[in-house]
Amino acid sequence: PFVDRPTAMTLSKTTISPPKCESGAKKIPCVLGPILHSRSKFELKDSTPRNPAIMSKAGAIFAIQTDEMSAVQYMRINAALAVQYGLPEIEALKAITIYPARIIGVDTRVGSLEVGKDADIIVLDGPPLDYRTNTELVIIDGIEQYRA
Repeated sequence: PFVDRPTAMTLSKTTISPPKCESGAKKIPCVLGPILHSRSKFELKDSTPRNPAIMSKAGAIFAIQTDEMSAVQYMRINAALAVQYGLPEIEALKAITIYPARIIGVDTRVGSLEVGKDADIIVLDGPPLDYRTNTELVIIDGIEQYRA
């Protein structure tokens, strides 16, 4: 699945400009983040939550990441912060769903709800990027795993 795909770049630690994610006519997908962080590491001191909005305006494909698996529960908060700093909400949702799947070459199987794709589904009681939203139902591989 990775044949003829440009290498993804992780530009998580700095303020970026769109040309850093483009290579001639081919756009190189980027992984941005974490957006929610303490700036305690030297490489985070100049980062900005505006990076996803900058990349979106440039037409780049990018994913938002949390920097570590132990912080994955903050994925929606990272996406919501990107929205607060100018990223359209639909692009924030794509940056944590279909865009990461495209970047690693598995978007024909996962990343969006379509007939024939694998799907893990969550049902929420409010907007997905609102911190007050709670999970009502989780279905993984067609099996109910959690119900509030």
